[in-house]
Amino acid sequence: MLQPEKKSFMDNLPLIGRAKKKAENYKLQFEKMSVYLEEVIHNLDRAKFGLMKDITMLDQMYDKNKRYFEELNVYIAAGETKLDHVRSYEIAPLRQEVEMSKDQVKLQQLNDMIQLADRFEKKLHDLKLSRTISLQMAPQIRVIQQNNQILAEKIESAVVNTIPLWKNQVVLALSLTRQKTALRMQQDVTKTTNTLLEQNSKMLKDSSIEIATENEKGIVSVESLKVAHENLLSTLDETLRIQQEGRQKRREAERELDRMEHELKEKVIEIASKNKELPKETGY
Repeated sequence: MLQPEKKSFMDNLPLIGRAKKKAENYKLQFEKMSVYLEEVIHNLDRAKFGLMKDITMLDQMYDKNKRYFEELNVYIAAGETKLDHVRSYEIAPLRQEVEMSKDQVKLQQLNDMIQLADRFEKKLHDLKLSRTISLQMAPQIRVIQQNNQILAEKIESAVVNTIPLWKNQVVLALSLTRQKTALRMQQDVTKTTNTLLEQNSKMLKDSSIEIATENEKGIVSVESLKVAHENLLSTLDETLRIQQEGRQKRREAERELDRMEHELKEKVIEIASKNKELPKETGY
């Protein structure tokens, strides 16, 4: 069984013991910092890999969106051509024939063709909306890719340049700390050797002064209460302002909803009045 390491006479001296313990603590902090830096590098590399993977995925998405946009243009052009042909060479002649003959069968055919053309026109409108969305998506994809590329380059620069600087600074800090600790230890050795008997009386004096000083302090400082008071007043004012803004925004939203509802009703009435102009007879 291993015997516990015996403390030397120097370790038992208060100043020397604290200095040595402080040096050990700095060494432990340096080891923790090294582990932390390695974890940071790992996380940065993983983030960079994810960004580059997204860039490749967005390239594929851009190509698919481009093909989709081109297909929509073809479908829209073909649909508009077909719609113009039906209205010019099928609906228009049939309308003239109905106006001249008053044939109920022809009238029903005319109504069916008009409704079919209207539905087809709505489908074309949906395709045009999809084309607009597809057109907007192209620059959005490129902007995201550019931002990903910028971030990836920044991460690479951090790994190559910044992190090594961190490591160097940590090594310098450790070396300076050891140097300072060694100097303090040497100074403490000289001081302790010459004033060992006086140290206890000085410690007693310092301790008594600190205890007396601490004893005269209140449990909470007036400055802290003042800060808490000011923060409370600011919180109340800000809460009131947010509530007032919320009420104002709700009133504005209600007025906007009323306006939209009124416009919708007007549009429905307008469409209904226009539909009255078409022949209404159906059947034979």
